[in-house]
Amino acid sequence: MKQRDKIEIVVDMREPTEMIGELEDMSTDECEVIVRRDTLEIGDYVVSSDIAFERKAFPDFLHSAFDENEQHEKGYLMRQIADLAREYRKPALILEGAELLDLYTLRPGIHPNAIRGKLHAVACGFRVPIIPTMNLHDTAAMLVTAAKKAQLVNRAGKPSPHGKRSHLSLDEKQVYLITAIMGIGVDTAIRLLGHFKTPQAIMNATESELMAVHLVGKKTAATIHEIVATDYKP
Repeated sequence: MKQRDKIEIVVDMREPTEMIGELEDMSTDECEVIVRRDTLEIGDYVVSSDIAFERKAFPDFLHSAFDENEQHEKGYLMRQIADLAREYRKPALILEGAELLDLYTLRPGIHPNAIRGKLHAVACGFRVPIIPTMNLHDTAAMLVTAAKKAQLVNRAGKPSPHGKRSHLSLDEKQVYLITAIMGIGVDTAIRLLGHFKTPQAIMNATESELMAVHLVGKKTAATIHEIVATDYKP
């Protein structure tokens, strides 16, 4: 008699409790789904030693892309994606919602092109794939599929919440460096690098030179100039 396969998925403690039931209900006679809850500093789900997912339902995606968190960090989605790309060799963003049109109409005050810019930044700036799912059940099915492929087929190893990406490419490191400046998102960092070519040139630019870049306003230019030109005061 064939031994029952087992897969393990690590789930962040802040994810909805309903997800645990959804995942466990996907156990079959052939394969048991084991769920381990943990406090993950990076990502929401880990399915192997090098694969992790950030999950965003539409409202959460918009909030994290355009609003502040409890630490008054605006647009913290880009930081989350940067961390995910840095720590895991195969990161992905799960974008959860029934109809893509809902993403563009949920918050009338946010222009659809601004949302498209964030999606482009995730997929092209950080090269993190975006996987659409319809609802929590569909997300659970995607996670189980990914875990089976990684653990049973590719033998990639058990989930590791502390997995490290071996390296970032030079252009990814440059984008990550610029996004580390407060208030600078990936899309803006890509525009700045495209215009000035190097991070050093960005740091040496005047405010007026920074504002010559498309969609870089006075506030962003002033933030960059203040950080690079102000004396350090511990």
